[in-house]
Amino acid sequence: MPFHEPNHLYFCVKVVDGKKKIVEAWRGDFRISAPYEFYIEMNEAGEWMMNNSELATDCTYLFFFKKVSSGRIVCPRLIVAKAMFNTANSQDGSLDVEFPVCTNAMYLCIYSLFNQIKVSAPLAIQTDAFASNCPNLHTLIVDLPRLKLADGFAQNSPRLETVSTNFQMLSTGKNMFSNCKLSATTINAILESLPTWADGKAHVITFTGCPGAVSCSPEIATTKGWTVEL
Repeated sequence: MPFHEPNHLYFCVKVVDGKKKIVEAWRGDFRISAPYEFYIEMNEAGEWMMNNSELATDCTYLFFFKKVSSGRIVCPRLIVAKAMFNTANSQDGSLDVEFPVCTNAMYLCIYSLFNQIKVSAPLAIQTDAFASNCPNLHTLIVDLPRLKLADGFAQNSPRLETVSTNFQMLSTGKNMFSNCKLSATTINAILESLPTWADGKAHVITFTGCPGAVSCSPEIATTKGWTVEL
């Protein structure tokens, strides 16, 4: 594949100030000396697709303000997916991704325009603001069994009413679902999935602004050491 296709963006991971950082390996007429790790390609519909996704290890801000091609995205070596789909969208409004070894998915879909998000990241520990401020999002299906830190997880996503997940290792969810459209039934199901804590530390989960907050059963979680903010 030529290195200078006009509808391709090439990326590599470089060490900048002692930290690994994803950078474009081709910018105008300037080519960074490091070989590219993977590239994304624009199709005729103006949608961006990943190529060599099996090689990607860091996709920070990869699809920022871009339309993502429909279909499942699988990145078997991806570790950092921070803000990967920030402000992104797709033709059919859905996103389906699988990141089996990813540990950092903070801000993954923040401000995105997807109406349905499906994410499998079984090793992810931190997902602050994961799908927050998403105006069209109504369904969130996630497999995050090791998730511990999820402050602002889906806050201010006013149409979100369906959440299918299990938060069996969650430690904190401050403002996690504030100002969403969750019913009492959905809130109770989330509370049922929470682990029991007896370490004397603060474990907070928030549903303020959800229509189901007035009739849910917070005692489901308070008896397990949680503070439930309604």
